[in-house]
Amino acid sequence: MTSPRLLALLLPLCTLVACTGANGLGGDGSDCIDGSNGSFGAAGGFSSGGNEPPTAPEVRISPDEISSADPFHCLIWTRSEDPDGDDVYYRFQWLVDDEDSGVTSSAVHGWEASGDSVWTCIATPNDGTVDGPSAQAEITVIMEDPHVDIIPPVVKILPEEPTAADDLECVIVEAAVHPQGAQITYFFSWRLNGQNHVLDVSDIPAAETSIGDEWTCSVTPMMMPCEADCKGPAGEDTATILDPG
Repeated sequence: MTSPRLLALLLPLCTLVACTGANGLGGDGSDCIDGSNGSFGAAGGFSSGGNEPPTAPEVRISPDEISSADPFHCLIWTRSEDPDGDDVYYRFQWLVDDEDSGVTSSAVHGWEASGDSVWTCIATPNDGTVDGPSAQAEITVIMEDPHVDIIPPVVKILPEEPTAADDLECVIVEAAVHPQGAQITYFFSWRLNGQNHVLDVSDIPAAETSIGDEWTCSVTPMMMPCEADCKGPAGEDTATILDPG
């Protein structure tokens, strides 16, 4: 599967967005990243008298290509200038397909951008008293199915030659892998002699087993967070209960 292709378009549009903040953070605690050196926005005192608003910054979205789990960032590429010499702070707002996404930090996790969508970052400068004109950048996320390439886990039933006196334990020997680095959780299930027996447990007590029983443990990886079909192929192992005598 090809990694998602991201096309970044910088748009010099101006939108006014309210902003408050201190210590280099937006008023809601969002981080203000400066693309020139990777630092946070400036910190310091606010102007207490009449002043002129800061100029619009230049913003860019980075990186150009990401996986479904990687974050992409709205960077302050060129800082705003304040005519009064006040320190300038930034507030971030993200739109997805022209609708408010609810994301107000400078970064968006790749998994939040599932499916084909257009993400717009709006960065608004503020000198502590008045907003300046905002600037925005836009990125188009073209994402293929992120689930089909999950590599299944390798699982094993322990002990390897169980008897009717042994508890059965299903362990993950090798974790499942999502090529794009998405977080994975697991769902356990057991079959007894080919029939579904119990779900969502990794152990079977010895009291539930009998000589000759064939037990199969199935471990299904699931990408998180999950809003649709997030399951990958299961890893399985089978063991037959032996006579302890």
